[in-house]
Amino acid sequence: MRPGLLLAFLAAVALASAPVEVADRYTMDQRIA
Repeated sequence: MRPGLLLAFLAAVALASAPVEVADRYTMDQRIA
């Protein structure tokens, strides 16, 4: 596995998990309110 490919994979994972984290935080705020 090439280092560039690994970096691209990690970037894709970070991009995919970012909206999930934001949505999770939003639903938690809704639950508290």
